[in-house]
Amino acid sequence: MSLLNVSLNFLAYLDAVKSANPSMRMTDQEWSLMGIPSDQVNTYPLVLSPGETKQVMSTARALNFNSSTTFAIAPIPGSCLVQLTGSFGQRTGRADGDDTTQWQVTVVNGLVTLTFAAEGTAPDFTTMRPGDGVMLGTAFQQYNQGIFQVVKVGANFIQFQNQLGVAENVTGQADVFSSGPVQVGDTLDLTSSQFSFPNQGQFQITAVTDTFVQFTNRAAVPETVTGVTGGLTIYLDSYEWMLVALDGRTILNLNGDTGSGLEVSPGQKGNIGEDPGLMLKRGKVYQMQAYNPGQDVVRGFVVLVQS
Repeated sequence: MSLLNVSLNFLAYLDAVKSANPSMRMTDQEWSLMGIPSDQVNTYPLVLSPGETKQVMSTARALNFNSSTTFAIAPIPGSCLVQLTGSFGQRTGRADGDDTTQWQVTVVNGLVTLTFAAEGTAPDFTTMRPGDGVMLGTAFQQYNQGIFQVVKVGANFIQFQNQLGVAENVTGQADVFSSGPVQVGDTLDLTSSQFSFPNQGQFQITAVTDTFVQFTNRAAVPETVTGVTGGLTIYLDSYEWMLVALDGRTILNLNGDTGSGLEVSPGQKGNIGEDPGLMLKRGKVYQMQAYNPGQDVVRGFVVLVQS
């Protein structure tokens, strides 16, 4: 754990000569924030050729949804957990059969083997990989239910660890899905106005499959929505402080914004040491893109701090 000091002085005055203690002050603001806890401090050098657009950093997961994608929010009774159901690229489903598929469950020292019993719709085990997730639902015995990580794939079976697993024969679907991109511990950021206000916010993901993500929100209300084209982001982590220093005019787009962006311009082009273009932001930053609209190379750096 490191500590961050931030000092900011903004003084405008009408005195005829430069002064650190002027008489005719228009505004005089000063902050000195000392010892702010910080986990990560990352500095990114930035060089932009004329007309170049560059993604400086991003911790956002790649999702896939559009206005016709359906999302359903359902609080789980008896808990503070919420399930957001929908297929929006959080995981990729495998060819894992359906409700007619018959399975044989065997257990040896906590290693569970889930074998296709050659009845019902056959899964395609060639689509599955070690590291995939598998979810066994209510069709299975209580102690076999849950989400587990596949450790081995055979011609007609998969294996995973479950110290509580018990042997049984089952007809039902075992949901198998890829290991990413979304991970447990990621942050779900819901800001779309399509969702009710109690369902908006930032939440840590506690479970994920190809059909839902699960998180904690005590205020959540059930609803089903469509028409979401933005305002739903999942990212690994975010930064609380951002400092940008540049020696030429640059357009910045933050957190997936595709609008006109934020312009940063120096007082004197090419003089980052004495008269840079500056931007200081305290608040969520998980993605940053920079564009050089000019005819000269722009140089500078970005500092990001996670608190």
